[in-house]
Parts: sequence; C-alpha cells; structure tokens
Amino acid sequence: MKTYKIFVSPLGQTEAIKQGWSWPGCLFTTMWALVKKLWGIAAVLFGSGVLLSILMSVEFYFFLGVSLLGIPILVGSLGNQWREKNLVKRGYEYKETVEAQTPEAALALWTKEGKQ
Repeated sequence: MKTYKIFVSPLGQTEAIKQGWSWPGCLFTTMWALVKKLWGIAAVLFGSGVLLSILMSVEFYFFLGVSLLGIPILVGSLGNQWREKNLVKRGYEYKETVEAQTPEAALALWTKEGKQ
C-alpha cells in the first residue's frame, strides 16, 4: 500500500498525491512537470537542459552525469512535494492521508468514507 494525501479545490475537484518518490517525475522530468501544471518547474528543467547541453561541449562527462542522473533524481525525490505546494497555491486544501494502491483508489476510498 502507498500513502496519498487528498487535496480538494474550492470547486470540488480532488487530487491524490503519493507520498515519497515520483517515478513519472524521475523518468519524464520536463514533460511530467508540464502535465502536472508545474509551469515554473518545467521552465527551469527545460532551461537547465538547454544550458547543460551547451556546457557538455566544455566538460562532457561531468555535465552528462548531472543531466542523466542528477536532474531525474532531484525531480523524482521532490516532485510530489512540488505538486502539493502547487495545489495549495492554486487554492486546493489538504483534507486527509489515505492508504491505497493507486491515486484513483485513494480518491474512491476517501469519497466512499463520506469525507467529501
């Protein structure tokens, strides 16, 4: 079982954010940030990717290591925290923590318990 935090918008929309490591964030960095509406993070990731590709010609192996390992590890470890902060900034309110296998199951369990 995984732990999810449930957030609810003023309009009643719900989001379940998994606690801990984000595999999609690690594997798809910039695209993941865009899909999750983390516009500032996506811009920084894109800009750092462009900068690293320019710098690779200078010190190839160091910057290759940073771009292939450092950035995905950073996004994987902090991505879900970034999502939580973004939701709060957009008006969502934290409601409860739920144990479930998937985000959809977490939302269904939370709704079933009548905590909406």
